[in-house]
Amino acid sequence: MKIDEIDLTIDGILEKAKELVQRKGIDALVIDPYNYIEHNVPSGYSETQYISELLTKIKRFKDINNIHVFLIAHPRKIGKLGKQHDIPTLYDIAGSAHFYNKADNGITVYRNDESNIVDVHIQKVRFRFVGKKGMVSFTYDLPTGRFAERDTNYESEMDYIINAVKQPQMFEKVKDFTEPQREEEDWQNLYN
Repeated sequence: MKIDEIDLTIDGILEKAKELVQRKGIDALVIDPYNYIEHNVPSGYSETQYISELLTKIKRFKDINNIHVFLIAHPRKIGKLGKQHDIPTLYDIAGSAHFYNKADNGITVYRNDESNIVDVHIQKVRFRFVGKKGMVSFTYDLPTGRFAERDTNYESEMDYIINAVKQPQMFEKVKDFTEPQREEEDWQNLYN
């Protein structure tokens, strides 16, 4: 399928996502970036009205289909304080304060180009049982292409992985970063 044959309106994206929920059982949808959505603003609508309706459609889709939806939206041009840009907020997304008002959770990412530190700001949490507002800093490790919380020792983690691959007999269980470890009986019970 060619990109020009795909319906990139919000209705088209949500229709395809609904199909994937039903056929493949997806439980998350990432729309990245927001500005690639084909926006058909109805005549007489303001940008704010249109964005409100779009976000309501996404929220309704999320609730009906019981999935997580991540909408990645880049901010308008951010001001600078000296050499560095200001930390963006959800209100800095061009078009509407509804990006803050209608979100269940709102996260912004700020990269300090001088220090190579990336700060993730949790700016909105609608439901307290999900988490809390705050900030965490990460560094980017160029050799591994990974982000990690500051002060993580990449070498020790990478040494562990390399040694486990080279000499698996030295490790009873190789550290698995994606699945929780299960005992053999647990695996047997899954299939009985």
